[in-house]
Amino acid sequence: MLAPTSQDRTLTTTRATEVVSDPTNSLAIEAADRLSTDPAASVRLCTAHQTLRMQRPSSEPGRSQHFRLFCLADAALGRADHAVELEAITRQLAVILVAIRSAASQFGRDYGRISALLETAPGRAGLADRITEAFRTGAVALDLEHRQLQSDYYEGVRIQLFVDGPDGPDGDRSAIADLGLFDWVGQLLGDRRARFIASGVGLQLLPVLGRSTR
Repeated sequence: MLAPTSQDRTLTTTRATEVVSDPTNSLAIEAADRLSTDPAASVRLCTAHQTLRMQRPSSEPGRSQHFRLFCLADAALGRADHAVELEAITRQLAVILVAIRSAASQFGRDYGRISALLETAPGRAGLADRITEAFRTGAVALDLEHRQLQSDYYEGVRIQLFVDGPDGPDGDRSAIADLGLFDWVGQLLGDRRARFIASGVGLQLLPVLGRSTR
């Protein structure tokens, strides 16, 4: 178990079965294995995995306990000026935006305005400023809201992407992607220099969020 979670949200399985609640845990294990072989490597991974969560989902369209998640992950030993984190964040968000815009064409959906929420812990002010600058200068080019991170699941930084609901920009917005920094690879390697950045997109949300254009 890499991430803290309650036993009330855990499903016990037996050998020869596979139940995954967060594919990025598996990507962290693979990334740690590759870095243990080549510490100078820049590991980039992705997967699309069927996922199960024990907690009850919200009533929003497309939300369920059993869903398919597309995940991206980057791992490397840290470099000066948060270079690993910034490069991974901008690269992963760029891929996610391409996926969202491609889905809009494929499924005939209008997702409206795509916006982002950056949440950072107080000790991450320097990295928060660099991420904000990347958004402002067009490296990611999204509207960005910033507030303090309340969850200890992430290693000080979380970014969520939202699209407009069916009522447009004046209605509720829907979360469609989640990106964060994690210390899991560092735990596995026993090396605090190791960085791990991972993100996920709920693929089952893409055909139902936003407004139909057909």
